This record gives sequence, C-alpha cells and structure tokens, in this order.
Amino acid sequence: MYADDIAVVANDEAEAASILDDISLTARTYGLIVKAERTKVLTTDGTPVVVRLNEAELEQVQNFEYLRSIAQEKKVASSMESLSRIGVASTAFGSLRLPVVNVVAPHKFTHRHYICQCDTEQCT
Repeated sequence: MYADDIAVVANDEAEAASILDDISLTARTYGLIVKAERTKVLTTDGTPVVVRLNEAELEQVQNFEYLRSIAQEKKVASSMESLSRIGVASTAFGSLRLPVVNVVAPHKFTHRHYICQCDTEQCT
C-alpha cells in the first residue's frame, strides 16, 4: 500500500519536525514508513531551515507539485485558494477506509510556514 502527497503546514522548524514524527509513528501502525529521502521541505519566505525526520536532515527545495499545483517559496497562494485545495485534499482523505491524519489548517497564513511533502511506503 502507498500513500503519497501528504502536505504538512507548520509555523516553525520544531513544529514541522514534531508533526512529521507524529505522522511517521502513526504510519508505522498501519504498516507504512515515511521515507526521509523522499520528504521535502519548503519555506514560504525562502529562509534556509533544518528539519529532521528520524535523525535524517530533510532536503529543502524551492518548489514542488502538490494537488496538481506548484508550490514555490516566496510565492504563496492566497488564503482562499489554499483553503480550497485543503478542502480537495480533505475530501480525498475522507474517502479512505482508514484515515490516518486529520489536519486542521488556520484560515489565515500570516506566519512563515514550513510545508513538508512526504511520500510513504509499505514497511518491509
């Protein structure tokens, strides 16, 4: 089983790492692993950061594709567009038999956010 394209929004590096650790731990209970080498970090303002998952430093990127849209540093979509995309993702996650995570996003993106894209893979 595979679960791809999970996006995490956090206010700082510590929060991003904490959320990723929680997702990784929860994924393991379902027989999945979050691969650090396939997990990427993007900051909305381009600030260099260090975020770790299972002791591995995650690669920081300037852009990545999520929900058929390109997320780029220093080019944050409007709050309304972001909420719309979160709604699309929620609908997709809601259709799963065993939803793993329920993420509640703030209605205003006023801080620097750390967006991490994760790929999970079945444990072997």
